[in-house]
Amino acid sequence: MTGYWPVIVVSRPLAPAGLPASVW
Repeated sequence: MTGYWPVIVVSRPLAPAGLPASVW
């Protein structure tokens, strides 16, 4: 999860409430 910080930043605004971003 530490190496996927860009995915979290990109997925958070795209996903509603950042659900997938929370999983990553």
